Amino acid sequence: MMTEEEIKKARELCAKATPGEWSVNKYGGIGAGEFGHEVIVLESEACESANPDDIYFIVYAKKDMCAALDTIVEQRKRIAALLAAEQKFSEVRPIEGRMGDKARQAAEVSFSIRLAELEECLQ
Repeated sequence: MMTEEEIKKARELCAKATPGEWSVNKYGGIGAGEFGHEVIVLESEACESANPDDIYFIVYAKKDMCAALDTIVEQRKRIAALLAAEQKFSEVRPIEGRMGDKARQAAEVSFSIRLAELEECLQ
């Protein structure tokens, strides 16, 4: 699992990288932005021996890493919110034994509504 520090360092790498959508040019180099600003230039010998899959991996790694970091942060927030909701629910459980059926049902409905609202906020 990535630590907060590792996420921070990875975000810094994303921020420092050449901006824009990266693509592979006809010479096997990697360009970015509207005008294909050169990001990585491969010498002709390197182009001939380069694995095209590696080149495409580099191109997509920038975009995918940034998206994955966003997903990690968002999922951690969702997990934290659901754990907090679970904690509130577990606090209600001991009281149930002392509640009548109608009071218990009302508490469960109220909790279900709050949980649904929380899940809606997280989407």
